[in-house]
Amino acid sequence: MDNPVLRFLRFLVMDNWPITLVAALGFVAIYLLLPRPRGGARAVGVAAAGLALLLTGALIVRAGAFTAEVVLFYAFSGIAVIAGGLLVTQSNPARAALSFALVVLSTCGLFLLQAAPFLMAATTIIYAGAIVVTFLFVIMLAQQEGVSDADQRSREPLLASLTGFVLLGAILYVLHAGYGTGDIDDAIARVRQAKTKPSAKEMAAVFGDEGHNFKAFFDGFRQAIKKGGDSSEARALSDAVDDLQDRWVGKVVRNDDAAEGRDVCERLEEVGLRARASYGILQPPADTRLSAYSGPPANAPLFPPADGKPDPGALRRDRDSRVPQMPHENTAYLGRALFTDYLLAVELGGTLLLVATVGAIAIAGRRGGRNA
Repeated sequence: MDNPVLRFLRFLVMDNWPITLVAALGFVAIYLLLPRPRGGARAVGVAAAGLALLLTGALIVRAGAFTAEVVLFYAFSGIAVIAGGLLVTQSNPARAALSFALVVLSTCGLFLLQAAPFLMAATTIIYAGAIVVTFLFVIMLAQQEGVSDADQRSREPLLASLTGFVLLGAILYVLHAGYGTGDIDDAIARVRQAKTKPSAKEMAAVFGDEGHNFKAFFDGFRQAIKKGGDSSEARALSDAVDDLQDRWVGKVVRNDDAAEGRDVCERLEEVGLRARASYGILQPPADTRLSAYSGPPANAPLFPPADGKPDPGALRRDRDSRVPQMPHENTAYLGRALFTDYLLAVELGGTLLLVATVGAIAIAGRRGGRNA
């Protein structure tokens, strides 16, 4: 019987060694960069952090399909990761608070890329504008005697770094298993190989001639697209593959048309790159409704109807089944969801901030009394 420990080590070292290497380099970097009274090998830590970032970029960044959204996503994500590392490795709490503000602003950029402008604006105002300022205010109150010795040392740096990067590695493994791009990459590679062939028969040989319908290849292409998530984008790309399969069978194979075959291959490559770029973007179907308090689904007709105004009674009856025409009414639905579906989370967040502020002021008051 196979030893479970050896099977787990084979899973880490052989099957998923790039993710393991990135997590190990990140662990070494953070462990060496954490504050210490006598300093540490910070140069080695910075080198390990840079190597981990370069390796991560080599793993996730692929050439092709570079849209403005993709470039901004990588930029915001990279800034958030770097600022998060600075947040936990700074010995000066004021600089750590500013690093936290940079993390928040980068995350707000990601919110904006996901078409959530209200969430972006609210997070910027509340976290980057109010909470970070509150942190700095509390730091000035609580450290009237200068920088505390506790800020110059890390408690349990080895255990903290190991725990954090074990958790990070587990998340990366789950994402890789759920949204790994190996299938779509293999399909794109076969399309590119077929595109270089001089004749339609040689192109067909690359796809696999099974009853002249090439069902296995195109079904695999559609399954690779669906692996990225069930969204309107994925369904549109799957429909495009259906059309291209009809063109391939009806024109390329039947007429032995190499020029048509290359055009189909170019369209398939474009579809594959768009599908790969959409991996991990989880967009629910347009008719999904969070709850009875969240308003109508996004694909419902506008309110009031564009073809005329019915009587006031009909307007009241249709109000909960139509999309509001004014943006402020959409915000009202968001407020209803926050204070109904997520009431406990909102109240707990407010209570936590209130308790932290009161505690910091009480600590600062005791220190001020001793100084007097």
